[in-house]
Amino acid sequence: MVALLVAYALWNWLSPIERREGVRVLARHAVRLGLLLLIAVAMLVAAYYSPAIALL
Repeated sequence: MVALLVAYALWNWLSPIERREGVRVLARHAVRLGLLLLIAVAMLVAAYYSPAIALL
């Protein structure tokens, strides 16, 4: 929670040019992180429905 407040404060102190570049960077990384999250969830679902789970 504190990290979000600090990030929000820093965002407000940036100039509009730096904000625009920040949005570009965040968008590029958000897509990559979203894909990684999607893959992780798909792997967890596959592991849940896999018969090998009974071995645990």
